[in-house]
Amino acid sequence: AINVGEKYLAGKIDAEHTVSQVVEWQRINKQTAELLSTKLTDRSQGIDLVQWFQE
Repeated sequence: AINVGEKYLAGKIDAEHTVSQVVEWQRINKQTAELLSTKLTDRSQGIDLVQWFQE
């Protein structure tokens, strides 16, 4: 299964992911989001990713 973070990084978040699902995912996987952000080549993209998960 592809997690929401991976779908976001691939630009493939789609309508099946409701706001509540994303909020629940970010609550449980905030550290995962931060780890994903550090793996991005573009540092500014990483910051944007973390901000997106926190909104």
